[in-house]
Amino acid sequence: MKDRTRQAVSAGRFPWRAPLGYINIGGKDGPNIKPDSERAALITRAFQLVATGRYKKADVLRIVTDEGLKTARGKSLTPQTFQALLKNPLYAGWVTLPSDESFLPVKGLHEPIVSQELFDRVQDVLAGRKPSGTPKRKYNPELPLKCLIRCGVCETPITGGFVKGRSKKYGHYWCRKCHAVKSTKETLESEFVTHLQRLRPTKRTSADFPKIAAKVWAARQGDTEKQLNRLSVRLEDEKRRRRAILDSMLARTISPERFKEEDEESCASISVIEEEIRTVNAARGTMDAFVRFAELQVMDIAAAWQIAGPEQRQRVQNLLFQDGLNYVPGAGILNRSNSSLFSILESTLSKDGMLASPTGFEPVLSP
Repeated sequence: MKDRTRQAVSAGRFPWRAPLGYINIGGKDGPNIKPDSERAALITRAFQLVATGRYKKADVLRIVTDEGLKTARGKSLTPQTFQALLKNPLYAGWVTLPSDESFLPVKGLHEPIVSQELFDRVQDVLAGRKPSGTPKRKYNPELPLKCLIRCGVCETPITGGFVKGRSKKYGHYWCRKCHAVKSTKETLESEFVTHLQRLRPTKRTSADFPKIAAKVWAARQGDTEKQLNRLSVRLEDEKRRRRAILDSMLARTISPERFKEEDEESCASISVIEEEIRTVNAARGTMDAFVRFAELQVMDIAAAWQIAGPEQRQRVQNLLFQDGLNYVPGAGILNRSNSSLFSILESTLSKDGMLASPTGFEPVLSP
């Protein structure tokens, strides 16, 4: 029975009685639980209220209880049961094996009731970390490949997140659309380092690299200016929209509740655009500094990425692979186009093989 349970969990199924918010369904293939139409929405609401950081758990429990959240036997949830519910990663789409602490959480086949982002925000609140007033950034320093790699099957950018075990957090990357990509943080980042190790130029190539790097830098700076212009236009449009919302409220053409909702949405959009502008500006630097970095690190770009800080890692990734990378299960990481810095370098110099071809599997370094 233990072996069968482990096999079921490893396949993404939940081989026990469905928890509150889900109901069991039959079938040997696919998910064996689905959201309960009566309780799932109330559980989502409980997560949303807790995530704001403005309510105590007891108050949230009272609110959702008054709105109809009860156990299968029609009883109110105890504070202990409610606490366990908020910490259960099953609601974010993960299945675990409680009897084995070393078992890594698996992305389940069932439909999540809450998003990974909402689940993570609730865990922060429960741990005493107040939620930030600005929207969560797309770039997460702990999951650097989240903004770089796309699913090689459906072209969807992969997402990532952490699931908390009994003693530590486990990082994962996956495709939110077709689920073809399912990888642990350690595995995918090790494959990325191996990919970087295969992109070392020869000594002959590296001698001409600073000149090519300067050319690429100049072109990239032009792209940065265009990006800043686009962001500035978006920012002004959003500010005008917010002023129009305020005018509508003053003219009493919308209700105060509607005004508050739309104003919060507009503020969030403005914060996101301003954060993007700050990120673009932070990535700008002098050409001399860039060329010095190229001269020092081009012979071992994998090591450069591993020792770099979060912002530097993002810059290295964007510099090397402007259009990102594809990941195909079984085939590994593939270049999406010829826009990478090494591809430009190879085409700009001679065609007689400037890049050192791999001589076999490179040793996988711990990221």
